Amino acid sequence: MIPDITTGQRTYYLGLSAAGVSSFDVDIPFRDSAGNLIDCNYFKVDGTINQNNGSFVAELSGVSKTGNMTSLNLRSLRTYTNIAPSGILGVGGTLVFGQVTTAQWHGSNGEVCTGIKLRVDSNAASQFFGITYGNLLPYNILRSDSYDKGV
Repeated sequence: MIPDITTGQRTYYLGLSAAGVSSFDVDIPFRDSAGNLIDCNYFKVDGTINQNNGSFVAELSGVSKTGNMTSLNLRSLRTYTNIAPSGILGVGGTLVFGQVTTAQWHGSNGEVCTGIKLRVDSNAASQFFGITYGNLLPYNILRSDSYDKGV
């Protein structure tokens, strides 16, 4: 996403790699450059894989929901004969060797999250992810202090 003069943007970036492990779960809190937890209305996950295929999901943290992928034992990858009756509050995508997959979320009506739980299911030796998070708002100089931009 390229910002323009009509969008206020304050984003942070976190790179993540997993080598020697094919499937994993990791909690990623959204923090600013000083280490403070921030509320975000936007995040994007870019993922790639070094061989074969796989999938990932990013479940929102800090958002009101019933159940989660851990308590409901939901995976990011299921066979069509083993579809769970519930979904995951978040975004996801497939991982294909040699390609970058992007999934993004933008909250509406003031909805914010405080992080994500990233779950990856693959048969590759390593995966690489870039996570961009922060706040995107229509730019209004009179309200420039009304969102949590971090420090």
